[in-house]
Amino acid sequence: MEQRELTAPCLTRFDRVAFGAAAGLLAIVFAYLLAYGLLRTSVFDPADPAGEHVLYVWDNVAVNLAMLLGWLVLFRLALHFQRRIRLGWLTGAALGVTFALGVAWVLVLRAVPVNDPGILYYTAAELTRGDPSELWRHEVYLRTNPFQAGYLQYSELLQRIFGRHSYVPQGLLNTAFLTAAYGALMDLTWRSLHDRRTQVALTLLLVLCVQPVCYTTFLYGNLPGLCLSLWALDCLLRWLTGGRRRWIVPALTLMALAVVLKPNYLIFALAAALVTALYALGSRRLGALLVCAGLLAAPMAADRLARLALEKRTGFPLGAGAPQTTWLAMGMQEGPLAPGWYNRYSLTLMERAELDPDTALVLNRQDIAQRLSEFAADPAYALSFYHRKMVSQWAETTFEALLVNRVMPSESPFPALVNSLLSGGVSRALTLYMEGYTLTLYLGFAAGAGLLALRLFRCKAQAWPCLYAPLALMVAVLGGFLYHLLFEAKSQYLMIYLPMMAPLGAWGLAWRRDGVKAPPAP
Repeated sequence: MEQRELTAPCLTRFDRVAFGAAAGLLAIVFAYLLAYGLLRTSVFDPADPAGEHVLYVWDNVAVNLAMLLGWLVLFRLALHFQRRIRLGWLTGAALGVTFALGVAWVLVLRAVPVNDPGILYYTAAELTRGDPSELWRHEVYLRTNPFQAGYLQYSELLQRIFGRHSYVPQGLLNTAFLTAAYGALMDLTWRSLHDRRTQVALTLLLVLCVQPVCYTTFLYGNLPGLCLSLWALDCLLRWLTGGRRRWIVPALTLMALAVVLKPNYLIFALAAALVTALYALGSRRLGALLVCAGLLAAPMAADRLARLALEKRTGFPLGAGAPQTTWLAMGMQEGPLAPGWYNRYSLTLMERAELDPDTALVLNRQDIAQRLSEFAADPAYALSFYHRKMVSQWAETTFEALLVNRVMPSESPFPALVNSLLSGGVSRALTLYMEGYTLTLYLGFAAGAGLLALRLFRCKAQAWPCLYAPLALMVAVLGGFLYHLLFEAKSQYLMIYLPMMAPLGAWGLAWRRDGVKAPPAP
């Protein structure tokens, strides 16, 4: 290990206990999800192929165990021959395969956006013609969700570049973002752990993760935001390990853009800010607290600028939008899809309030208080509600990767193979593949989180350069888990966390009794 790592600042006792507790909690949660997933699976009602009504079905335990064993054999074989593998070639091949799969998916499906992506896409299309009337037609949606201003203008920019009907070019750009996101994870893991076995396992976990590939046709901010936030973390790690301040500006810029394109990445920004703050306090580099403040301020400022820019150009008053607690209230309600899933509550609340945020806040608080009183009166029901909500998301192992494509029309009729891929025999095989992959990832992640917790509790000397990125990713996954347990739920929202789980999952799968030094001690 390099000399700078030998003298690098180490985590304090408080840091080790706090992060160790978080890792232990994640280990328990995903071990439970693994056990639950072997027995039961959450699926969408086949009687409503275009809907998201969740059913909880018993699964074939023997088949699931066989799939899990097969996946473990695959990883063990790869790790057995890992010394013969040239990491550079493996990385290039994996990124090339991911890009090729994404390109093929986009070109074959040629999907046309609908629902939220459709509203934003066609509103942006009218803006390219200088017509803001579409904003007023979707006034309730946009004034409920003003945070969509950033992605709306991003879509407008792409349509000015590629044309009004640029579904395919934008899908190909999504493919490039996904490939670059995988590259960021590989770079982060190698810079942090510098372990061949973990790197080989990580590369396999990423290239075999097909759920995000299916989202390349989904013209939304998920994949661009994933890429930008991960490269922001990569820049932060370069700053931390090299001490060069020039990396701070691109880190803050990329993180701000990620949140502007998809507000859910504020969870990632908060995770990076928390880890950076503890690093600053523990290492006595108090100047790093400014970086922490920037990680919080830059996304908020960028989001505000995006809203102001849209309002100034179009004259459309976005307003403050629905209160953030609106999505908390939605996450507490039974609904037609599953507990806590999207049920149009945010839109109906703003309609009841006649688009006034202050009135909406009063009504929202009343709804939350009523639901809390119901939970307090029946704690067993409350526990059942949140359990069903959790497994409706994490045990739905396709993460809506096929469903979001099924509901989108195409520029041209699908050939028979594509129809089979989306809703026929090939679809069932692909769904089974995704289930086996997800169970394997959960096993590796639970093992990796448990091993990390043990190491943090048992070893006093833990260098920040080796742990900064793994801890930030771990905290982001924990934040995403808790947020979607409490706030609005959908399994598609969790797709972005699968790649984030891969580094720790790879360490868990690559672990051996003689001791893989990852995360390494200084």
